[in-house]
Amino acid sequence: MLSDQLLQDLLAFRKERDWEQFHNLRTLSTSIALEAAELMEHTQWATDAELPAIAAERREAIVEEIADIAILLSYLTHDLDVDLEAAVHGKLLKNAQKYPVEKAKGVATKYDMLSTPEAGITRHSRNTKAPGLGQSTESIKEPS
Repeated sequence: MLSDQLLQDLLAFRKERDWEQFHNLRTLSTSIALEAAELMEHTQWATDAELPAIAAERREAIVEEIADIAILLSYLTHDLDVDLEAAVHGKLLKNAQKYPVEKAKGVATKYDMLSTPEAGITRHSRNTKAPGLGQSTESIKEPS
C-alpha cells in the first residue's frame, strides 16, 4: 500500500511522539472506524446524483480522511505483522469463490443470497467487473 520509506517515516513520526504505547488492535481498529465515519459524513445525506460534485468540491478534505485511514491501517498491519498485499490477495481469491462471475455479475447481493430468488431483484447492468479491481476475477491466479 505504501512505500517502505513512507512506512518508515510514519513509524518514526509515531515513535518520536511516543504514541506506540497508545496503539493496539482495539485502539487502531476503533480509530479506523471513526476515520471512515468522518469520510462518510461528506456524503451522508447526499443523493447519488450529488456525489460527483461533492467529491470535487470536498476533494481536499476527503483525501485527508483517506490518508488518515491509510496511516492507521499502516500502523495496524505493521504492529500485527500482517503482509497486506498477501492478505488482500488471499481475500480476493476467497471472494472469487464466494462470488462466481456466473452468479454475481451485475448483482449487488451478498454471497449467501446469490442462489435465492430474491437475488435477481438487485441486478445492475453497469457492474461487470469485480468492484475496484478493473479486471474480472476469472483472471486471478494463485501466487507462484
